[in-house]
Amino acid sequence: MRQIIVISLFILSTLSCGRGDGKVVSTDNENCDFKFEINQESANSYSYDSQTGNLRKLLDPFKENKLYADTSIILSKASLCELMEMFEAYKISSYPNEFHPKGMGMLTPSPSYHIIFTNNNQETEINWSINTVTFESEEASKLREILNKIDSILLTSPEFRQLPKQEYEWL
Repeated sequence: MRQIIVISLFILSTLSCGRGDGKVVSTDNENCDFKFEINQESANSYSYDSQTGNLRKLLDPFKENKLYADTSIILSKASLCELMEMFEAYKISSYPNEFHPKGMGMLTPSPSYHIIFTNNNQETEINWSINTVTFESEEASKLREILNKIDSILLTSPEFRQLPKQEYEWL
């Protein structure tokens, strides 16, 4: 009787392996081929390359030789795939290289972005100087959303938070 119970438990545990508990790898993630480079000039000026993990934070742009702090942040496959899904859903690859959406009101100083998205070996390069307070275009809102997602991942990382604070105030 004891052998039957042990064999039954062994069979049940073998059959349940690979189901539930932490095995949430989808075929979409397996085919996820997405990376990006971003150079952001704003209140949190930084440049980042998701392929190398190199992040460079601008500490003081007003010195004779600009002062930077460097670190490395490796994004998870899940984060990259989530960004890829947003990139594809928002059809970012159809955006023009020089992106100038219409808006109302001026924002000074004006943040700017240089982004290169690479999805399945196809590059999409976007230069965007955000000089408007209110976005009237849906495309601008979608691009802003993906940029906010990138910021939320990078700026909340322990590696970024350990970098020195900027030595200047964003006006």
